[in-house]
Order: sequence, then structure tokens, then C-alpha cells
Amino acid sequence: ALGTVTAKDSLLIALPGPARWLALGPLEDIRELWQRLQVRGAPVGPDAWALLTIRAGEPFVTPETAAQFIPQMLNLDALGAVGFGKGCYPGQETVTRVRHRGEIKRRVRIGLAQADTPPRPG
Repeated sequence: ALGTVTAKDSLLIALPGPARWLALGPLEDIRELWQRLQVRGAPVGPDAWALLTIRAGEPFVTPETAAQFIPQMLNLDALGAVGFGKGCYPGQETVTRVRHRGEIKRRVRIGLAQADTPPRPG
């Protein structure tokens, strides 16, 4: 697929939005890839990854908040991350109703706030 590189039993996927890659595969293969990539760029920590994820508009759902959302509230439809084809899943009736009526009461938005600690999920 476009934006995907495979080698041995590993997969390197270009994620949408700011430059980020997701590496999947056996641990030894990923370690070798990590060593090669560090020569070409500086590694960043989890805070930078979180910021890039936010800038890409990707939602972050915790177990505590999972039941509070349907895909459209998280913009998964706009991101192309959900398909509405054949299949059964929990909440399907609600998702279909929203899709056909076109009404969503809540959507995730990107905002900026200053705080000493991150906000709690939800």
C-alpha cells in the first residue's frame, strides 16, 4: 500500500499528518531499523510523538472514555479511518443514524490550553 515499506517480517507505515512512521515486526528487526534510522535523524520522546498525534487530528481514547464516543465524534470518518460497509458491531444503529441524518452533537476539536498537569480523559 502507499506509504508502506515491508522487509522480512516487518512493516514500516507512514502515518498521515506530520512526519511519523509506525514500525511493526519482530523486536530484533525493529531494533536494527531503529539503529539505522538514528543515523538519519534525531529520535524524539513520547511528548513529541503525542504532539504530532494531536496535530494529525488522531483521537486518543482510554478505557474510561471508550463508551462515550461513536466514530464520527472522534472524526474517524473525516480521517478515513472507519468504513461504514457491511458488518455488525456494537453501536451500529447509532452510527448509521448519525451518518444518514448528518447530525453530530459533539466532535473532537484541537485546542490550546495552559495547565500544570494534563487534563483527565473525558
